[in-house]
Amino acid sequence: MKNPTGTKQKEHKAVELKMHRDMVSIERLRLELTYSESVPPSLHYNQADYTLAIDKGLKPEVLYLLLQLHPVVALEQRGKLNVVCGKRIFELEAFLLPPTQKIHVLILDKHTSAEQLALLRYMDIVVGPLLLRTETSAAEIYQRVDQPGIRKQVWQPPLDEGKSAFARAIHVTPAALSSFSSGKQGKKEAAQVEVAPVKKNEPSD
Repeated sequence: MKNPTGTKQKEHKAVELKMHRDMVSIERLRLELTYSESVPPSLHYNQADYTLAIDKGLKPEVLYLLLQLHPVVALEQRGKLNVVCGKRIFELEAFLLPPTQKIHVLILDKHTSAEQLALLRYMDIVVGPLLLRTETSAAEIYQRVDQPGIRKQVWQPPLDEGKSAFARAIHVTPAALSSFSSGKQGKKEAAQVEVAPVKKNEPSD
């Protein structure tokens, strides 16, 4: 096997996971919030790690597209389906969609090992965000979001309204969105502002 540069690469054995796809109502799913001692804190899901609050989210119809790109992965334990991967997407769904709404879920085989679950958590919490992260300033983020004909199709209020509302949502000053700069220098523009905590709907037990 060769990569795009023409260098021959060693083939590695893929990690085999047994799972099946099913349509599951949101109320049947549970966000994994408690962990055994074998799961290090770095692999715990923490809502505070994410820039955008879930109530400053996407339009519900856009969530279905996101689900196609980033499916929720769950494991049945003690009669409940616990979300192992796609926790951020699931939390958005639980907040924005009706509890009875059915969504596509990848359900892991009940014999999935603890080592495999640890690898899945690591991919979901660490590797995925790291690979997809971009080194951009707040101003560049806003420029990318503020696309005519697209923005209002994707975002709910207040993110579809204006620069000040968007600045509050990502915890920066409006001035940080005014001057375009990319890369590490742009980080200096993102002056932090105090924001009040937002009450969030928790998935019901």
